[in-house]
Amino acid sequence: IAPTEVPVMDASSAAASRDKAGAALPDVRLGVSGGAPAVLVDAKPVSFDQYWHQSIPPDAIARNCRRAGLIHVLSITKIDWSMDPPTLNYQEEVDGQIRQVLKTDPDARIILDPDTTAEHGPVSWASHHSAERYVSDVGGTAVKDYSGSMKTFPSFASAAWRNDVDAMLADLVGHVKQADYASHVVGYLLSGYEWFHWEWMAPKARIDVSTHMRDEFRNWLKAKYGTSATLTTAWGGTAADLASVEIPSPEARRRTCDGVFRDPVADRPAIDFSRFYSEVIADVLIRQGRTIKAAAGKNTLVFPFYGYLPHFFDSQARKSSGHFAIRKLLDSGAVDMTGAPSDGYLCERASGGTGAFMTVPGAYTVRGTLYVDQ
Repeated sequence: IAPTEVPVMDASSAAASRDKAGAALPDVRLGVSGGAPAVLVDAKPVSFDQYWHQSIPPDAIARNCRRAGLIHVLSITKIDWSMDPPTLNYQEEVDGQIRQVLKTDPDARIILDPDTTAEHGPVSWASHHSAERYVSDVGGTAVKDYSGSMKTFPSFASAAWRNDVDAMLADLVGHVKQADYASHVVGYLLSGYEWFHWEWMAPKARIDVSTHMRDEFRNWLKAKYGTSATLTTAWGGTAADLASVEIPSPEARRRTCDGVFRDPVADRPAIDFSRFYSEVIADVLIRQGRTIKAAAGKNTLVFPFYGYLPHFFDSQARKSSGHFAIRKLLDSGAVDMTGAPSDGYLCERASGGTGAFMTVPGAYTVRGTLYVDQ
């Protein structure tokens, strides 16, 4: 959303405007307030602070958010991905959560956090689509999740997975538009294990070598180089056919010529794959953002946890994380902002801790957008 300077409405004018609009979705955009980028809801700047919690009763959470003027973030995970189209438990998971918040905080601003990876709920997508799974470059489809348990996940290059997530998002936004609480929903957090490629944390940073990822890589190369002859030249003269090129081997992807640096000619296949592997993540997020905005029919906020740039400098994980396409993401117009935890994770997030930003905040400022430090 292009940032624009918007006159600030006082509280009474904003409330009257919302009452007149009834349950219509609010207009949410990035703008400028007091000379700095801001989130504007129906032309009124709002604090984008959010409240993350554990083991606290929902009513207590709502009271705390109301006192502090914070946005409520509600997770939506009870989605049955075995159905076509995917089925969402609206009564309990969406309507019930939102109305519980509104009982305590009638003026609440709410962000919905649907499971766009299709894996957090009781019925996962990959378990019903075995041919569309992530495949590790050391074989097998089982991957450790954050808790350490082994699970299967979709390939981010799977067209079937992308289509099912689109269908779920469009249905969710359409449901919210018709609800009596629509005016309280200001945006959507794209949930996805912070949007890494699966197994990026594994030893030597494994990658997805499924046929879906290979074919997507070929399409990306064709869009960049056009012909096999041009690709062959770019790759140092080694014969390369756009129709049959393969993902670079683990040895090629990890080879450097001087510390962390690669040879721009000899290592061009690995360089291209690294760029592509980040753009796959960006393309997924851009597509989901466009789906939400099209279904809403007006401006609504879309953001993921993405862009952990300094966190991945000089590590194997940087090559497989998928976090190096932040410019493409922010310039797309489909994703408004991103966020990340403070670097250092839990051991350095408390008062007096030394955790730094995981991204380059200046990149957001010059684009008139925001970065959320968790």
